Amino acid sequence: MIKVFILDDKNIFYTDEQIPGADVSSFEVVDEKSNVSKDKNSYYYCSYRIPVKDYMTFEQIKGDYWKDKYHVYDISKAFYGQDCILTGMDPQTAKAVRDRNYIRDKNGKCP
Repeated sequence: MIKVFILDDKNIFYTDEQIPGADVSSFEVVDEKSNVSKDKNSYYYCSYRIPVKDYMTFEQIKGDYWKDKYHVYDISKAFYGQDCILTGMDPQTAKAVRDRNYIRDKNGKCP
């Protein structure tokens, strides 16, 4: 298996891209399959910071869909410099749709 996260004594890299501002002492891979990592301050998708509002409640729903108590996120959008927050999705009821690669909330809203 190819390692995609590489650490030295001062820096963290995703493949050959440095993760700007990542803290080496608290860095950990959260989900290797999704290329999600975190340190004491932020979550990252590949080498991009995810603008998570509530760090403590951030969790994966399915695939690239994650949520905290305030928002639902499509973290893959960070890679393209787009807003990751899925406006209008209810994070309390957002859940994976069985046998599908998407999510839905109580209003039937899908991203």
